Amino acid sequence: MVRLWKRNSQQAFQAKLEAERQRFLATTSVPLRRRGTLEPPRPDLELVSASLGPDLSLIALWTTALDAQAALSSEVVEHGQRVPRGRAARPYRAVLTWHGGTGAAARGPTWIDDLDLARPIVQPLPDGGLLMVSARCRMRDGQPEHNAYIYGAHGFVERSGSVGDGIEDVQVSASGRIWI
Repeated sequence: MVRLWKRNSQQAFQAKLEAERQRFLATTSVPLRRRGTLEPPRPDLELVSASLGPDLSLIALWTTALDAQAALSSEVVEHGQRVPRGRAARPYRAVLTWHGGTGAAARGPTWIDDLDLARPIVQPLPDGGLLMVSARCRMRDGQPEHNAYIYGAHGFVERSGSVGDGIEDVQVSASGRIWI
């Protein structure tokens, strides 16, 4: 009896799933269109990170090829496994650019000196500042290293802290709420 119920239940689920698929396919689709090409502010810069802000502006982090190696560095841990680092191999200089969204045209590039986060995720803050987070956080001398920095609109660190290890994504809402 149970086997018969499971089979009927599965068939009903598959029928419902197929009906939803057909309903979706019947809706009108909007073709994708090209909005432009993301170009570095200078020809010698490479893209390190890019993410969308709450107003759908694209924030891009650029650095030189030599500094990109430091920014995207990884390390070998136990069993020979290679993992991203929390800190860059050395501090590097980077520039942030804004593309699209509201108010992005009025904002020029922001240079940041001595950035030491590896593989940073960048999000704009409502007050004009930036949140930068590294995906990894190591313990150093029994304390977690700081893997989150808040930069003011001028490009200098205002606050820092640890937000945990194994971060996949970071989003900031228009009101300033942070999801990690």
